Amino acid sequence: MELKQLLDKVENIARQSEELSVLKGENFNVFQIFDMENEENKMHSRFINTLLNPKGNHGRGKIFLELFLNEINIPTYFENLDTVNTKVEHAIGEVKINGMNSTGGRIDIYLWDSKKSISIENKIYAVDQEKQIVRYHNYHKEKNTVFYLNLYGTEPEGDYSKGELKSDKNEYNKNPDFYCISYSKTILNWLIKCQKEASDFPILRETIKQYIITVKRLTGQLINQKMSEDINKLIINNYKNAKIIANNIDNAKIIEVDNFLSELINSLRKKLGDNWIVKKGDTKERWSDICVSHKNWLDDAVISLQGQSYFWKNESIIGLPASRKSEIRQKLESSLIESDLKKIKTDYPKESSNWFFYRPIFNLGDDKQFSKLLSKEAKEIFIQSITSDFSSLASKLEIALKK
Repeated sequence: MELKQLLDKVENIARQSEELSVLKGENFNVFQIFDMENEENKMHSRFINTLLNPKGNHGRGKIFLELFLNEINIPTYFENLDTVNTKVEHAIGEVKINGMNSTGGRIDIYLWDSKKSISIENKIYAVDQEKQIVRYHNYHKEKNTVFYLNLYGTEPEGDYSKGELKSDKNEYNKNPDFYCISYSKTILNWLIKCQKEASDFPILRETIKQYIITVKRLTGQLINQKMSEDINKLIINNYKNAKIIANNIDNAKIIEVDNFLSELINSLRKKLGDNWIVKKGDTKERWSDICVSHKNWLDDAVISLQGQSYFWKNESIIGLPASRKSEIRQKLESSLIESDLKKIKTDYPKESSNWFFYRPIFNLGDDKQFSKLLSKEAKEIFIQSITSDFSSLASKLEIALKK
């Protein structure tokens, strides 16, 4: 009962904060209205890049770039900021990724002059790509500094992206190969300083302010000072119970996601019929997946929905896992007519050495998307949509993957 009373008190504080946000107009946010909050390159990279560009249409010259370099502790990295160029999705060598040679791909935000460059890999919820940090580190080696930007400044997960490279997260590493920066601190602090510099330019100032609100929403900081003080006081006065809640949040979320995936499996079995096999991995485990295959398909041929690397806290993808030299991949390339293969690749535009094709499908680490599981009606629509994706892809591959 004490736990429920604590949650009720937090709910009351949150409700009051929400009412204040409405009165202040903070809920009217153009980035949220157009559902752009999770668009890494289409929105975040482009907005940040525009501010960093000394020749950008913000009209403030090099000041925003100067503030950014100060924020990441390399204020004198470029000799002359007026000569710095910026670009989003800068191609390095061949655009197609070569995981074996650790080359190719596109850098999300790229800054350069005649002597040096900065490469920024921008992650909101998207999964790391194969040897991603290694590829950027190898580009213009010795003259290029790599930054890994994500919500909270965490390292790339595992060696899949960074290989054996070391970041600045280890305080004993005096010469890191790349640096981790965050939206929650680095970008937010920088934006606040940019907003002050734009105080005499109303449209620019208010646009930056809207983006600040977006960043705060993404990083769970969209609370006012009064709400923060009230919740901190509530936690201290109920520390034992607050600790119990904090320690069980992940477990509660895992259970909810596991129930959702079980309902999805039932929906798939009902939709696909008896000739199809549907299997589910352990939701708690990394790289867990739901696999759909036909009884007459080649061995190991499956359509997979996989957490990258956890269903409950990261992005999930759907597609066909198959290594580049696998029989499955070679058979599809030879048996599917060019127009069908092109259509599939259009719907599932990403590939890697382990996936023939895939695309992101949802991200339950995003509270907005996770909230769909908490409403019966929203969850049913969500499940129907994913079931439809599986069914459509299965029908396109049913004949091509037969033994």
